[in-house]
Order: sequence, then C-alpha cells, then structure tokens
Amino acid sequence: MEHYGIIPKRGIGIKIGAISLGLYSIYTSILNINLFYILFGIILIFATFCRKKHILTADGVDIYYSICGFRFHNIWKWSEIRSVHLDYKNSKPNVEFHISKGIVSRRFIFQNLNICEIIEVIKKANSKIYISEIERK
Repeated sequence: MEHYGIIPKRGIGIKIGAISLGLYSIYTSILNINLFYILFGIILIFATFCRKKHILTADGVDIYYSICGFRFHNIWKWSEIRSVHLDYKNSKPNVEFHISKGIVSRRFIFQNLNICEIIEVIKKANSKIYISEIERK
C-alpha cells in the first residue's frame, strides 16, 4: 500500500521571486557573455514549476519529481535507511517523519490517521531501523 506525504505549498511570492531571480540571472549573463548563468537562470525558472510527491511503500521511500514532463525518482530502499524520528508537535495535526539515510535526513509529513500503518510498514520492511519520537520541551 502506498502512503502519500503532504507537501507544503509554496507561496506566490516565492514563485515570483524565483522567476524574477532567474530572469535577472539570464539578463545579466547575456550582458556579460557568461553562459553558465544563463543555464542557472533557465533551471531556476523551470524549478519553480516543479511538482513533488513523497511516497512511502513497502519497498522504500520515493521522492518523485516532475519538471516539464520529465520525471525523476529518488528512491531510498529500507535496507539503506538507518533511523526514523517522529515529530508530533512541529506540524500539528499532522506528523513529521525525519527519515535518515547515512548523514542525510529528509522530512516527510503524513496525516495523523496513517501513523500506525506507516510504522508497521517500516517495522516489517527492516526491523533494524531505529524508530523514536522527538521530544521538545
């Protein structure tokens, strides 16, 4: 069974700022004849329209990106994941999962209703994964 994470929406101000920065980068790189910053500006503009999904399955955790029809998957297998930390307070009423692979940690937000099912999937997939709650005072 697949569990889909909640992705926080970007504000319109952030999108306008990113597009403006991309256009400014393209403009100044044309004036200075620097091709690297033209590419940077184009990538920044395309990244503004990127769609992302967090998908948790029995195989692992998948971060799915879709940019202008191109699809990319960043899959973390359960055998690679070392720890999962739950944060109940930061994203109330939802729950944040901080999933760690080596020194890299990613934040996933799931509805509070799916927590027991998700923890069971994690325990079945790899019993060596350290699962704990983050305690804030």
